[in-house]
Amino acid sequence: MYIKSKEETHKDLPLQRVYFSKKFYNLYSDLLNLQTNPFVPNEIKDCINIIMQNITKNLRLLYETLAFYIPEEKAKFYRKIYSHFEPKKIDHEKDFQALRTTITEYFKVNKI
Repeated sequence: MYIKSKEETHKDLPLQRVYFSKKFYNLYSDLLNLQTNPFVPNEIKDCINIIMQNITKNLRLLYETLAFYIPEEKAKFYRKIYSHFEPKKIDHEKDFQALRTTITEYFKVNKI
């Protein structure tokens, strides 16, 4: 509460923090654990690295979008901010599908 009121009082400061949902944090933590696990094969780690890079690019884009809209209150509704962010963001569906396919092929799930 104190930090938020301080940010509202000092609007000339740049955007300093972005809050993540628990769902995002759990997913990101799981990916990070898989990425650093020595028992996960390199083929799977390569797919995870691509996902992590794309997440980082999306977070950077989101930060830039928020930094543009929030300080000067250019958008009164999140819908306008999201409509600016949405067409530029990287869709992770293909990345996760590639990860699923790699895991399936590596562990020969469909060969049984």
